Amino acid sequence: MLKIVLRLAALFLAAGSMHVALAQTTLSPGSAINIAGKQRFLTQRMGKDYVFKLIGKQAEVASREMQTSVILFEENLKALKLASPKSTSALLAREEALWTEYRKLLVAEPSKENAQVLLNTNSQLLAATNDVVVDLIKWAATQPRRENETGASAEQVAENTNQSGRMRMLSQRLTFYYGAYVAGLNTPNNDIVKQLQQMATGIQGGMSSLVTSEANTAEIDDVISGAIIDWRYIEERCTKNNCISFEEKSIDAGEVFQITNRMLVKMDKITGMYAKLLE
Repeated sequence: MLKIVLRLAALFLAAGSMHVALAQTTLSPGSAINIAGKQRFLTQRMGKDYVFKLIGKQAEVASREMQTSVILFEENLKALKLASPKSTSALLAREEALWTEYRKLLVAEPSKENAQVLLNTNSQLLAATNDVVVDLIKWAATQPRRENETGASAEQVAENTNQSGRMRMLSQRLTFYYGAYVAGLNTPNNDIVKQLQQMATGIQGGMSSLVTSEANTAEIDDVISGAIIDWRYIEERCTKNNCISFEEKSIDAGEVFQITNRMLVKMDKITGMYAKLLE
């Protein structure tokens, strides 16, 4: 465990919004992975919020989320720079450089042209944040830790922390891309519906993997079940029908926004539970 005491933004997700509370704490391997993973979903959440402001769906909620997410991303980045191992420094520097450019797009007045640039470039920042997570998982596996109640290895718990964190990201990325599709935007290869299907398949596979994991506590199982219940509405209209409902734009974008935000709240809680097992 890194012995650096710092001010962290404790993240609370409720009713589709996040509230910041500062707390003095120690950044453990689990916390480092969790915070780095939050950066992944925040990149997609901010892109989603920009697009939903553009299309006028859930615009007021999206505006609040955007403001909070910008603050959280920057505070998380500060915390990671202070308390991460040296091997992560160059990766965090790249994340910060890409964030500077991404932020300029986010704060601009919503326009279809700007939203298209945002859609075309957001994956670069997402990849940079993911590289930080991967590096921290490798580092966490080398750190001493107490035996957790499930008896699972550090590697398994770290991977579950990453996997549940990835579900947070995919919930927001799917909504971002669907909102972009509704807005008339597309990816360079004109395959946005195919990408939506891949995201939905990724969420379904991740849920299945987590719900059957031997690293779960009874409480983790309960929360995962709740997230799966939320997910079923979209699962039945995408993974089970090849995403025809998305292709036809027959699912209300505002409803998808609300559903995936409920999923996000639950997956964030699950990720925190796995992170605690790494302490």
